[in-house]
Amino acid sequence: MRIAESILAIILLILQASCGSTQEQPATIEEIAESHVVVLRYRLHEGKLKSISRGTGTVIYTNKRSYIITAKHAAKDISNPQKTDVLEVLSVIGTRYKAKVEQEARYGLDAVVISTKEIKERTKATIRASRLQRDESFIILGSPGPEYTRVSTGKIKHFCGSGFHCRWCPRRRSCVVLDAQIVPGFSGGGMYDRQGRYSGTCVARQSYEVKGPGDAVCITHTSLRELLNKFTRPLR
Repeated sequence: MRIAESILAIILLILQASCGSTQEQPATIEEIAESHVVVLRYRLHEGKLKSISRGTGTVIYTNKRSYIITAKHAAKDISNPQKTDVLEVLSVIGTRYKAKVEQEARYGLDAVVISTKEIKERTKATIRASRLQRDESFIILGSPGPEYTRVSTGKIKHFCGSGFHCRWCPRRRSCVVLDAQIVPGFSGGGMYDRQGRYSGTCVARQSYEVKGPGDAVCITHTSLRELLNKFTRPLR
């Protein structure tokens, strides 16, 4: 009887160790980038479409239509809401999809969900359920210049409202600052944890007044929960 119990205990320990190693297995950049797209905004000027901005987005759900979360300023002119711009999404194989704004985040957060017809060459991101932890490492994807994907990595330095005054979010602890260096083109880019789960959206450089790279400011996934829940299945 004792031998059988010992064998059973050993089997349980092996299974627990196996499950734990699977959970901690980090995602590759290629896996994370499967939900990454480029967001392009144009404006009609003297009869021609003029490029206004180039940002990044994350596919959060796809079924006949693809729903993408990005920074609001990457999808529309927030200084002049009356302006009607042409919005497109560029896929990894170079296909362009006409897009439209579906809904903005509440409380003045710089985030919005846009939609296109289904982007078959992209898959939806897995959304993280747990809260972020200080000093945790993350990956941010951006699309500066002609590059489709650029990667920046870093750890959380500050939570908004905890010793850090944030000009980008009107609600306490809606944003985090990472020591990941970003440049223009990262706006709207997804922030992912080591397991490749979507954990927030990049909206600015902390020192945006200064030219060149700066620390990334990201709105957390928990702050965007209401918006995410409307366009995805329940958070896992």
